[in-house]
Amino acid sequence: MRFLIVEDIPPVFQEETALLHEVMPEALIFSCTCANEALEYAKKELLHVAFLDIELEEGGRNGIALAKQLKELQPHIHIIFVTGFSEYAVEAFSIHATGYLL
Repeated sequence: MRFLIVEDIPPVFQEETALLHEVMPEALIFSCTCANEALEYAKKELLHVAFLDIELEEGGRNGIALAKQLKELQPHIHIIFVTGFSEYAVEAFSIHATGYLL
């Protein structure tokens, strides 16, 4: 399986990547800190699951907007939000997110 992790806080980014490797050692994981890099990768590679932060520091684009763009590129991708913000949950599920981890 191919996974995408988008998180702009380096310690969280590293922990998510390490945990996923621990659970699925054979997984292919692409980790990045910004939406633009994630979209460029998604244009080239098939992804099965994306773990997205909601509040990204990149100008004007949050994880919800990124999820919508990823779904346009790859309609069958599973989106799981990993965030500390509960207020985005309804919006996340309105775009058919597979999960929302607080």
